Amino acid sequence: MADGENGTNKRQGKVIDFLEARRSIIAEHGTSSRGARSPLLDPLRKVLNAPDIKPLFEAFMQQPDASLDLIRALEGDHGFDSPAKDLLQALAHLGVERIRRDAFDNFAGGDWPAAVKKIRAAVHLAVFAGDWMTAEQLWLRLDERAMETGSAIPEMQRLVMFELGNLLARRGDLEGAIEFYLICEELAAAEKKEDALAWVRIMIGRARRAQGNLEESLHPLFQAADWAWEKQDPRVLAHAEAVIGASLTDLGRDEEAIPHLNIAAENAVGVGDTPVRVEAAHSIARALFKLGRPEQAAAHISDTLRADVGPDGLAALITLLYPLFDICKSSGRWGDFFTELQSVQNHIHASEQFHHLGPLLNLSAKAYTERGLLHLALHDLEEAAYIFQAIDDSERFKQTRKTIDEIRALITEFKKQ
Repeated sequence: MADGENGTNKRQGKVIDFLEARRSIIAEHGTSSRGARSPLLDPLRKVLNAPDIKPLFEAFMQQPDASLDLIRALEGDHGFDSPAKDLLQALAHLGVERIRRDAFDNFAGGDWPAAVKKIRAAVHLAVFAGDWMTAEQLWLRLDERAMETGSAIPEMQRLVMFELGNLLARRGDLEGAIEFYLICEELAAAEKKEDALAWVRIMIGRARRAQGNLEESLHPLFQAADWAWEKQDPRVLAHAEAVIGASLTDLGRDEEAIPHLNIAAENAVGVGDTPVRVEAAHSIARALFKLGRPEQAAAHISDTLRADVGPDGLAALITLLYPLFDICKSSGRWGDFFTELQSVQNHIHASEQFHHLGPLLNLSAKAYTERGLLHLALHDLEEAAYIFQAIDDSERFKQTRKTIDEIRALITEFKKQ
């Protein structure tokens, strides 16, 4: 018994040390975004309860990407003459403030699972605003609040570690993410939380694959998949098999990968997990293409693109156009490519997620350029530049303007010949 208690205390101490180290790093570096100090914060606070703004702000906090109506209302009815990006950053920080307050109220009332759910929503807004340090602080502050009240909750601390690992992985700090995940794995095993253990192993596998450690990635993934088969958990199975298949494809074991990817796609459809369905479709198409079966690869992508994924799945669906471009370029099937591209454009217009149009127009211009249709390429690039400027995406705007200059130079050269 004493040994068990000693092991628990060691693990608990390791968690506390780790979280304290993250707090120190953030305290040293401060916030990474100008949004938290934006001069727009106070004037925006004054209008957020206006009858025309309040419901739009509530919708924005749920889905910040779909913010066109809110921006229109702020600009048209309330006179906010500011770049959309600055408005959205400030709105996101105001949303973070409010959700964090609600989360801490939940925690004070003893409902820590509700607090975790709300902090997760606040983190989503902080990341949308590009403020990764605030996102980290939200999780760390929740754990700190528990420590201050003398009610440290091991399960909540494990969740905080897991979420911090996810944040670091998204930022590309894979070593840091894996450190967090390995502690989570140890804690979940000690608590006998088998479902949590499966998820953490999936994330370890994902991070190791992203590092390029492909063989290493497979062991935790197969452990998670074995558990999912035993417990008949389709969501865990979809995620585990999708990454197993992707790793096997990266290793050149394409025939071996396809059955795993088919299992992933089938289970993702069953649970309505569009991102994993698309991830599996992407890997299946890549494997088929490498095996010299481009027509099957294109057909598989087209079938997935026609799926009814709703507005939340649109961003994932768009990524399938990139491998389709490569397949159609190699086989000259440009009609298939433009048919699918037009279909995705129609989805964007129907859902009013116009920020997706810029990258899509750039891809369309690339296809027109490949076919020698330079004037059509130029038209799409100019439309894309207009969109990037409107949403204040300066990097993409500059790159698109550079491409426009290159296409114009090509057109001038052709005229001379």
